[in-house]
Amino acid sequence: MTTRDATTRQATTCEATIRCAVSSALATSNRSDEKPVVVGASGGIDSMVLSHALAASGTPGVLVHVNYGLRAGADADAALVRSWAQAHVPEWPVVIHEAEALTGNTQDAARRLRYDLLHRVAVNYDSSTVWVAHHQRDQVETLLLHLLRGTGPRGLAGMPRVRPIKRGADVQLVRPLLHISKAAIQAYAKAHDVPYRVDPTNQSDRYARNRIRNEVLPLLADIASDAETRIADAAQLMRAYVDEHWQPQVTAQFDAAYDPDPTGGRLSLVALREASPVVRTALIRMLLERAVPEAPRTQAVAQAVAQLVDAQVGRRVEVGEAVVWRTRTHLRLVADAPEVPEPHPVFLDGTPVVLSTGTLRCTRHQGPLQGRLDRGPHQIVGDAGRVHPPVTIRPWTPGDRIQPLGMKGHKPVSDILTEGKVAPPERPYQLVVEDRDRILWVVGYRMHEALRVTASTNEYVIMQWQPV
Repeated sequence: MTTRDATTRQATTCEATIRCAVSSALATSNRSDEKPVVVGASGGIDSMVLSHALAASGTPGVLVHVNYGLRAGADADAALVRSWAQAHVPEWPVVIHEAEALTGNTQDAARRLRYDLLHRVAVNYDSSTVWVAHHQRDQVETLLLHLLRGTGPRGLAGMPRVRPIKRGADVQLVRPLLHISKAAIQAYAKAHDVPYRVDPTNQSDRYARNRIRNEVLPLLADIASDAETRIADAAQLMRAYVDEHWQPQVTAQFDAAYDPDPTGGRLSLVALREASPVVRTALIRMLLERAVPEAPRTQAVAQAVAQLVDAQVGRRVEVGEAVVWRTRTHLRLVADAPEVPEPHPVFLDGTPVVLSTGTLRCTRHQGPLQGRLDRGPHQIVGDAGRVHPPVTIRPWTPGDRIQPLGMKGHKPVSDILTEGKVAPPERPYQLVVEDRDRILWVVGYRMHEALRVTASTNEYVIMQWQPV
């Protein structure tokens, strides 16, 4: 066999492999034949080959390109995607998005913007499938990055071939080329004269992924020529284990232990103590992923949070912008806490005082209180004649004291909160109602002795608190 024949045969094999991958992705996706496939098209060789192979299958598509404007050739990338579509698939819509300045971590911000856009486009075109061109080498790089950061079974499984593009979304993110080698993609591009752009930043040592690609993988290839294939196969085997056994087990334990709330959520300490160390770490990672997807979820972070299980009540670990607290019964994650209310005047005419954490109403009432004395933690009834305006509602502060109903002496508000088992993350939001002389009510807990209703009481004050 001549060199030319061998090259032709290799190109034919590579083409067949890629076409088979595309056909398989189409056959296994939850799409209707008449619905388009949304393709993320950067203009690089991978996404252009994927777009070409999809077009060759006769399947309708929509091309989506994000121009981040971060380098000199960005406009040329967008122009290539548009011109290729006009020449080869003029019936395909092409969405070019001009991104505004990215803030924070550029790569993370670009990724979030890209996937949000792909999701929106899919919804707009009634498509249930988004394709991206990650391939075997991308999988290997991802697995090695996970190893360097510290990872568990899910990280060792690398990228899944199919997953929801966002939590709870009906749109699938599909990676048809995930098990295709870079060499096969290059051979396909050459055989079909597929145009593409080369991103010069892929050669920069600024990013860890680039260093793995340009320095580590060549060293591994010297040890084993098929190192990339072996590593990718290992990820594929781990993915099968994770999807079939590990993830269902951990998800069931998480659902049983997790209690969501508007600020983040919490995990039961009982469940965490009963879990094995590796499952405990996985549960904590799922909590972070659920409540603060942008926060770091490395092994070191998960272990630091796991140490709170045996720590004292009130200890905490900061995770990005969020905080995980050790309460008496749970690990409580606070990611989106409301603002601590400012002091606010209170009038006794029923005018509602609306704060970020709830609403207070105070009213005067004369005459019998039949049907109004079923006091609970969020309502008190007192002697209005003992209230000395102005009245204010405000957050408690260290040093605040009150003479609770039924006691002769005063007591620190902090002790009342401890007795009430108010968790540390909730304490900054604890409110008190005071007049010009004293604290009248630690809201939700204790009323001042001075407000005691007696036989001589002829005017009452009713305070009702409705928490958010």
